[in-house]
Amino acid sequence: MRIEFDTLKCAKILSSKGFTRPQAEALASTLAGTELKNLYGMTEVNIMLAEAVQNVFKRWDERQALIAKEVDQRFSLMEKRVDSEIAEAKTGRRWVIGTIITVGIALAGYLSALIHFAH
Repeated sequence: MRIEFDTLKCAKILSSKGFTRPQAEALASTLAGTELKNLYGMTEVNIMLAEAVQNVFKRWDERQALIAKEVDQRFSLMEKRVDSEIAEAKTGRRWVIGTIITVGIALAGYLSALIHFAH
């Protein structure tokens, strides 16, 4: 798309602002020969803006999903560790109870034999 304007009037305005006549004519003719490309209308700008906002929210949602997945993985790992610690504590408790019962039975047998032989 070319810029359309009055080159003579532009040269006169530039001359009145301090440009020499050859400079003003050269600048006006350069501007007249300039082609503008990639200019967007309001509709195109609005569409591009909407797409940019959608991309931002899409990336936000992807990031949030990634964070949620990582939190779930860490929570699952912590649950496994807690379950393991609980199982270990239960095993230790059973061992202690078994030891107490075994020692108690052995002590009862010893005392029984001691009483039996003492009479």
